[in-house]
Amino acid sequence: MTEPLASPLATVRQALAFFKRPHPVLPGGEPLAEQVRPLLALWALNLVGLFLILPLLMAWTRAMGIEPPQMTKEIPAKWLILLTVMVLPPLEEIVFRGWLTGKRWQLALLGLIPAVLLGAFLFGLSRHLGPVLHYGLALLPLLAVAAALLLLRQRSERPAWFVRQFKWWYWGSALVFASAHYSNYHETGWAVLPVVLPQLWSGLVFGFTRLRFGILRSMALHCASNAFVLAAFYLFGIPSA
Repeated sequence: MTEPLASPLATVRQALAFFKRPHPVLPGGEPLAEQVRPLLALWALNLVGLFLILPLLMAWTRAMGIEPPQMTKEIPAKWLILLTVMVLPPLEEIVFRGWLTGKRWQLALLGLIPAVLLGAFLFGLSRHLGPVLHYGLALLPLLAVAAALLLLRQRSERPAWFVRQFKWWYWGSALVFASAHYSNYHETGWAVLPVVLPQLWSGLVFGFTRLRFGILRSMALHCASNAFVLAAFYLFGIPSA
């Protein structure tokens, strides 16, 4: 189903209610001019949530002796901006939320992550088999996903099992997205678990945006949010999430 376009404040209320009770939604397809104000409201909702979480997170990491992410020290500023603002957000939206509307051909995107991992494993395993087999085996899992996408490209309906369990897919996408950011930290253990709460919050906001307004809008919101947080870090010394 597609929900009617709401005012900015009503859009925020819709998003907060959606977090509690997720349900399948399809993008409305309204003109961009009509979407601008609701999208700005979602951007503000994301940033307000982040800047409420960040001070608590900073206090927690100091108390637990957890080192903040070292990306800003290890990567030159121009490359960090390029990665966090322009490169990674679109890729993360495709991988973590590109399939969230549940269309069968989009669900084939779920195979990308295991395909990449299996390809990397085969790449390391076959290095002594010659260049053709070496690269061919590594690309085989990705070719299988591409074939599935081609075969299912006309299947736009959503499977009943996906619709029934939608809340778990929605929350699961946000949790996996957040968990992927543990790689920013060197420490392990239970004390590190809360450090990805900012990404969990953003994952919920981006997920709602993707479902209600489409993947390109969630990409834009993700890019704009990262740009704001990164600018805050460089200007005020606030740790980037």
